[in-house]
Amino acid sequence: HCRRKAALLAQQRGFDIGPLDCVAFRGTDAERVEIMLRSAQSLPLTPLEVALGYARLRDLGYSQVKIAHALCGDERTEGVRRVTPARVEQLLLLADADPLIHDMVAQGQVSADVAIEAIRVHREEALAFLQEKLLQAQGLGKAKVTRQDLQAPKLPSQVAQRVSETVSSVFQGLGKQTLHEIAQLATLTD
Repeated sequence: HCRRKAALLAQQRGFDIGPLDCVAFRGTDAERVEIMLRSAQSLPLTPLEVALGYARLRDLGYSQVKIAHALCGDERTEGVRRVTPARVEQLLLLADADPLIHDMVAQGQVSADVAIEAIRVHREEALAFLQEKLLQAQGLGKAKVTRQDLQAPKLPSQVAQRVSETVSSVFQGLGKQTLHEIAQLATLTD
């Protein structure tokens, strides 16, 4: 698919392109997608392109396990990347995401894996979350959202230890009656 696009682009720019070798494909639509996903070795497909290819296979009736198996070849095949059903599931999450998330991935504003993580955690709110994180990153002079941007700030371990010790000492200073009343209040809020 890339060779044909490149030839057409070169022709549009005025280059004389000789004939291209083409072989008529014989097979089903699913087999056509499988071959496309397996044969992009010179110019690898982006994770988003792979995700959309997996979605096409799923829509043609393939399960996640069948997609993974179809793209792995057998043990004797060298150079074939190994695809697990878990990776297929991750990329299908990306394929099913909002098209604006696809745009963010395609433009390099967020990696496919960071987008997948945000989709897993935030589901329908993933786009708004990623857009907010991108604005924050750009405010810091960064061009893209990274995995670190997704994580909440962490309390330094020394501070966390002091807070824990303080809370523990406060509870130790409370009487049994007060602790019993706190426990009763806690059951009311559940």
